[in-house]
Formats: sequence, C-alpha cells, structure tokens
Amino acid sequence: MHTFDLNIKWIPLLLTLLLINCKDNPTENKARLIPSFFLLESNEVEGWTRSLELGNFIEAENAEGLAEIFRNEPNQKQLTETFMAFHFVRGVKQIYDGRIGGATETLALRIFDMKMINHAQALFYDKVIKPPSFDFLDTIGDEGRISVSSSDNNISIDFYYDKWYVWIFIRGRWGAMEAKIIALKFAEKVSQKLRQYYPVNPI
Repeated sequence: MHTFDLNIKWIPLLLTLLLINCKDNPTENKARLIPSFFLLESNEVEGWTRSLELGNFIEAENAEGLAEIFRNEPNQKQLTETFMAFHFVRGVKQIYDGRIGGATETLALRIFDMKMINHAQALFYDKVIKPPSFDFLDTIGDEGRISVSSSDNNISIDFYYDKWYVWIFIRGRWGAMEAKIIALKFAEKVSQKLRQYYPVNPI
C-alpha cells in the first residue's frame, strides 16, 4: 500500500517531465504541428512585415476555408477542388508588406498540410498546379521550382517537403530581380523551419 501511494505521488512530476521532453524534442510530437507554426515573423526577411491592413493570417480546414485562401485567384474553384482531391488537411495564408524598387509591394505565403508526402508530391506535379514554364530549385524542400510571368514579371515559388506544400507569390512589376531575391529568401527560411522539425535523417 505504501509503494502504491509513493507511485501516485510521483505521477505529476513524471507528466511534467514528459511535457518538457515534447517541447525540447518537437520532432517527436510533429503530428500536432499546424501550418501557421511555419509562418515567418515580421522582419525574418528584413524589411518585410506581416500585413496590418489585412489583419491576421487566414486558416482553413475545409473546402470553404480553402476557397478563401485562394480568393482573387482566377481559377479559385479549380484550385480548391484540386487540393481537396489530394487529401488537403489544413492550410494557412499570410500576406507580408515590403518595398521593391522603392514602391510598396506585397508577398503571399501559403502553407498546406497534405497529410502524406506522396499527396504533396502528386499535387506538386498536377497539371492545375504546375506552371507552364519554370526552373527547378535544388536547395528548397524535397523538390522546388520558380516561375516568372513574362507579361508582368510576377514571381511564383512552390515546393513540397515531407507532407507540406508551400506556395509563395510576389508581384515583380517594380523590379523582377529584387522580387525574385525576396521570394527566394522566404522560401529558404520556410524550408529551413520545415527541415528543423522534419529532419531528413532523424536521430
């Protein structure tokens, strides 16, 4: 009886140590991570801050919310249907404000949980998502690419890593090269965060 009471007494301490261990080892608890966890804070890319005009980020866990993330896209309905078909779980969109060529501009960062890596990879190569022309980026995610619209110099970068699909868009009308550099910085930082919590060769 005495031993049983002693064990009960130690249970709160053991639970506390377990919670601390989960915080110190996030890869062991990565199933609980949500897309907004990987958003960049203001000025993680120097000079670019989370938009105050548009308020907080937009989160989605269903088709209706996903359509909101794709608002103003010319193929909003098709994008929503495609993501849902590839087992979309949840997603987030954050707008950032900065300057390019001396003018104010915005960048959209969207991150999606696609449940499994094969879903994210299949989405990456789907005809609805795949841009007509692009260059591969071999340093971002499992596979990444960048496309530049020849008509308006808009820059799009997308990549997948593990079950995550990331899509970055920035208008380059005031300077395509500078916009490209900014978009790459965002992509690299998000990719680094994902690799931190989803290491290629976990110990």
